[in-house]
Amino acid sequence: LKDRGAPPLGHNIAMYRKLVVAILSKNHTGSMNCNYQTLISDLRNILYHIADSSTFTQQDSFEYPNTEGFEPLLMATHYYNLYLTAMQHNLKDIALKIALTLIR
Repeated sequence: LKDRGAPPLGHNIAMYRKLVVAILSKNHTGSMNCNYQTLISDLRNILYHIADSSTFTQQDSFEYPNTEGFEPLLMATHYYNLYLTAMQHNLKDIALKIALTLIR
């Protein structure tokens, strides 16, 4: 997706939801894995680019917004990237606050 571009949001919201859930639920215990953090960062950038390039007022044929449910995916990915960065720099107080925000 990073190299070739991502499909437009529209009817692909389920695909993006499955992708985000699969990546964020991936087991990465142990030492901080730089490849995993890079993957999360790339996913966040891709989702941001999709959100930035799509119009949030666009509607499908049933007049439902195409972006329904997309913003929480972007925000969860963003906060998780912040959490990993805070843990990497041993900022545990900030990481705790970010983790609480993710739980909400």
